[in-house]
Amino acid sequence: MKHVYDAEDNKKSCEEPGIYPATIIDAKDSVSKVKEDGSGGNDMIEMLWRLDTGHEFKDYLVDSPKLGKKKDSFLQAIGWPNLEKNKDVEFYAADVIGKRAFLDVGVETDSYGTKNKVRFYVTNQGVPPPLEEDKIPMGKEEKKADKDIDNLPF
Repeated sequence: MKHVYDAEDNKKSCEEPGIYPATIIDAKDSVSKVKEDGSGGNDMIEMLWRLDTGHEFKDYLVDSPKLGKKKDSFLQAIGWPNLEKNKDVEFYAADVIGKRAFLDVGVETDSYGTKNKVRFYVTNQGVPPPLEEDKIPMGKEEKKADKDIDNLPF
């Protein structure tokens, strides 16, 4: 396969940094990669977020003591019920699909290119209201399917 990489074009596939309402449209339980030093191998949830603008990107919630504040803010941001200080909360990928939150979205560049990432989950704005059915933005795959249907010869 031949491809001409265009860093500027890659940046266009990202939203500008800012706070956006978003929905978890897919999630799966997984395990983080084990590093050479033996760290890693933690349970995690891989989430696919769709901003209300229609842009989609992944975020990972890793079960690690170092990331306790991220998990706390995630649960608050999605409006998880009955949160109590120092009380265990158990949740899985299937529990969070369809949940909405405000995200502080940033842009990062790594060896795979430029992409959006969750800088943090916004906990002081409540949970965004549900989108009306006719205002739900389509993701990449749905747009492609719509385009394919438009090209049918009949």
